[in-house]
Amino acid sequence: MSSDKPAKWGSGQQRDTGAKPASTTSVPAVAKPRVSVVQPQRRFDTGGSFGGAGRASTDRDARLGRRVAIGALAATVLIFGSNYAGLWESDGQRDARLEVERKRPGPVKEAIEKQRIAMERREADRIQSEKLAREREAQREAADDAAARRAREEAEKSKAKEEGRPPPVPARPNLAESDCQTSKPLSVIVPACSEIIAKHNDYADPYAVRGWALRERQQPERALTDFNRALQLQPDNAATHSQRALTYVRMRDFDRALADYNRAIELSPQSAGFYNDRGVAYMDLKDFARAVADFDRAIEINPRYPLSYNNRARSVVLGQGDHARAIADLDRAIELNPKYALAFENRGLSHLELKDLAKALTDFNTAVELNPRSARALNARGVAYERQGNRDQAVADYRRALDADGNFTAARENLTRLGEKL
Repeated sequence: MSSDKPAKWGSGQQRDTGAKPASTTSVPAVAKPRVSVVQPQRRFDTGGSFGGAGRASTDRDARLGRRVAIGALAATVLIFGSNYAGLWESDGQRDARLEVERKRPGPVKEAIEKQRIAMERREADRIQSEKLAREREAQREAADDAAARRAREEAEKSKAKEEGRPPPVPARPNLAESDCQTSKPLSVIVPACSEIIAKHNDYADPYAVRGWALRERQQPERALTDFNRALQLQPDNAATHSQRALTYVRMRDFDRALADYNRAIELSPQSAGFYNDRGVAYMDLKDFARAVADFDRAIEINPRYPLSYNNRARSVVLGQGDHARAIADLDRAIELNPKYALAFENRGLSHLELKDLAKALTDFNTAVELNPRSARALNARGVAYERQGNRDQAVADYRRALDADGNFTAARENLTRLGEKL
């Protein structure tokens, strides 16, 4: 998701109420004289009753006018101020206001940005909550379905027992509707397949899938046991023979690996993948002539199979040193799959051997961009930089290669050769 030499090919408080104690002595309340601050009404108006009444009316009207004006002003401020604050505005008004305020510098812009971020977080939280709710509902439905299925099976068994006949054989589950399939994470495949096997120990497919997962978890011996059982139940399954062969390759048991590949090809002679995989086994054995023959056949069956072009290029380089032919095959592999990092890496190595440093660096840059953790591509790019005289860039790439793979000896040796501390 290595080679050991710079240019080698390979792949988570209580309140106080204020109450005071009651006094034990009761003191009678003394009535105090009430003094009115209001002037007594005059019985006679020496200033003319009509003139005085007019002034009083005018004063009342003035006070009333002021109150009305103040009330209207307050209502205006309340309405427009609230609208400005966004309490009553429509979605379009709010968006337009936010867009204007977003362009203003200073604290207002910062506040608007914080508001935007908060809104986005709330929306993300809402979406996540809905997703979790859907997942929990799906899990509940699956559990209910499983419980109902078990109840039906038990009822059928009880009925069969009462009638004196053998219990019914439960229907095999569809692996595509379970976690026992290679598209699932390795951590869930093994327990899912094991659960199916516990109920259907004569079902070959879950053994084969579990074997694949165990091999990818670096447990080839356990994988082999599962592949053997799968082939015991279904001897003519070409795919299982091929998977067991790859397990033997990982265990360096090439005789048994080739025997399984031969059987897989015999059962499915038009499978480009089986020829390609057997060719890789021949490459491991350094039998490059047979490897090239298998890659030729794979390409003949499927001319749009980029893996075989890449692997044939490796074979002709390792077996014949023919970098020009290799580059032609790698051009085709990259044409078929423009994101094929390994093909860019291998083509860069051929350009490096042909001393075309510009093309080599272009390919290595693409390979690293597609796979930033490839120690081999990083080390090879370091070699190209070093040959260009760019020591600093070379050292940086050698260190990145060692960071990606602490056991990558070629990068360690290159740093040591340049006198760099590890």
